[in-house]
Order: sequence, then structure tokens, then C-alpha cells
Amino acid sequence: MLISKLKLQSEVYKADTSNQEYLDNMALINNMCSWLKRYIYRFIGMRMVNLQSYLNWFVYLFRVKENVDKWPKMDRILRHLILSDVQYKRKA
Repeated sequence: MLISKLKLQSEVYKADTSNQEYLDNMALINNMCSWLKRYIYRFIGMRMVNLQSYLNWFVYLFRVKENVDKWPKMDRILRHLILSDVQYKRKA
């Protein structure tokens, strides 16, 4: 119903469990879903209107932790803030 309402195209893919690359990619997705679920459940009383902000913060943290061996902590944070094209405004 949502696909037709948004005038999108449905795509179906058959699982290829004999393909190691497919299995590795699915393991990555399953792990990401688990991490995301664990992260979201920390916010008791989360307001759904703020869901995108919670997801943005999750992606940011995931990217910062991804470079843990490459950059010192403060350099990682500053690097991601500088390279980001997002603008944040403090709510009045």
C-alpha cells in the first residue's frame, strides 16, 4: 500500500545462501539492525517526532567509532564535525 501511495517501484530479490558475499552482507545488515535496536531502546520516553534526530546521532556515532584506530578521539570528533554539511540550530 505504501509503495503504491508513494508511486514507488517494488523490487524483489531471491536469497542466494550459497554466495559467501551475500551471507557476509546479510550478517552486516543483521548486526546493524541489532546495534540500532539496542541504541534506540536506551531512550525511554522517546518522542517519535525526534526519531530522525536519534537516527542521525546513531549514524554519526557509528562513523566516529569506525575510525577509532585511524584518528585520536578529539581529532575524530572535530574531523566529522568539519566534514559534515549539516547545519544545526539551537531551538529557541
